[in-house]
Formats: sequence, structure tokens, C-alpha cells
Amino acid sequence: MAVIIVQARLTSTRFPNKILEYVGGQPGLFHVIDQCLKSDAKKVVLAIPDSQTEKFKAIMREYNNTSNKKVIVHNGSEDNVLKRFYEAIKYFDDEDTVVRITSDCFLINENHINKSIQYFRQSDCDYINNSTVTRVLSADQPDDYQSDTSTPDGFNVEVFKKSVLLEAAENATEKYDIEHVTPWIKRNKVCKVFDTGKISLKGKFSIDNPEDLDIIKALHTLIVNDRIKFE
Repeated sequence: MAVIIVQARLTSTRFPNKILEYVGGQPGLFHVIDQCLKSDAKKVVLAIPDSQTEKFKAIMREYNNTSNKKVIVHNGSEDNVLKRFYEAIKYFDDEDTVVRITSDCFLINENHINKSIQYFRQSDCDYINNSTVTRVLSADQPDDYQSDTSTPDGFNVEVFKKSVLLEAAENATEKYDIEHVTPWIKRNKVCKVFDTGKISLKGKFSIDNPEDLDIIKALHTLIVNDRIKFE
């Protein structure tokens, strides 16, 4: 079975508390958790830094007041995120598949998660994601938002073997590797990229009422910023 680990913190250097920004009437983090809970994964774990335990207790109390399902909260090292992941998963003896979701991907959806888990179980590899494995990021190249698939950044799903996560935790020593969980795995194990599919526009884009205008304004912003490709 699969366990989803949602990586979360409040201390983003570029945008502190970004996961609590409201989208559609609730914090973006809650959207992420909702989709993870709707997926086929057996358990969902929120992996947070030790120093933010009390803040996240309050956040999750708010979430649990509106949800019938419960999320397991695990607190661990703030800087060694790989260790935090390892400690979050090592107690689940009956689980062999780990799904990594980052809490700033507010648009993640259950279908992409399920497709990725299914593909991983049918493959003969140690790790898959739905974006790219051709470019392994490092301290010298920390950001790369290009995708090798039809699925853009922001819908990212990573799936890997529990044993591989434990191996990475035992062997990774570089600062970037322990801060970002999977670079060591990408460099040392059998990895594949899986295309979860194109994201297509659907519905009505002419204007008959104020709600239509809100949608058009949002879409126009994407177009003028080259976030939509017309083929």
C-alpha cells in the first residue's frame, strides 16, 4: 500500500506562510490535504519541522473541524528534510510505497496521485515522477520549473520505494540532498518519468455574468504571462 507524505513548513525564505494563503475560501494547504485524502493512498502524513509543532497543531485543529478524515502529523528536523521523511515512514511496516507531495502545490489532484501510484506499481523502477528525471537539481541549480511531460510544475507527484528512501537517508551527505529528499535517489537509483496527461481548458469562456468575468481575468493573466501554450 501507499503512504503520502506531505512536506510542509511555514518558513519559506521567498514567501513565508505561503501555504496558509487562501485559495477558494480556505488555506491552500487544506486543498492539498483534501486531494491526498481522496486518493487511493492508505495514509496521509504531514511532515513538519519540530520548531513549528505548536503552530501546526492550531492549523490542523482548524482543518479537522471541517474534515471527517484525520491526518497523521509528524514533526522532525527542519533542515534535514530527508531525515524527517525517513522518520515519518519507518513506523509503517506494512507500507512499501511512498508518495511525496509538497504543500505549495495547491492544484495537486487525486487523479494524478492515483495514476502515478498505479504506474509505479507496474514499473520496474525505484522512483518515478510526473515532471522530469532528466535534470537533477543541485545547490548550483536549485530551481528548474520546466517539465519533460504534458504536466506542468505545480502538479508534481513523486513515488518511490520505502527501501530506497531509507537507503537515501543512510547515504546522502550533501546539504542539498538532505534538504530536498529525492536528488540522491535520482542520481543513484533506477528512475522514470511518467506523463499524467495534459491539462485542458473546459467549459464556458464567453461572458454573460460577473462570475464569467472573474474566470476570464484569471485566464487572461495566464495568457499574458506565457503560462498557456496554444497548439
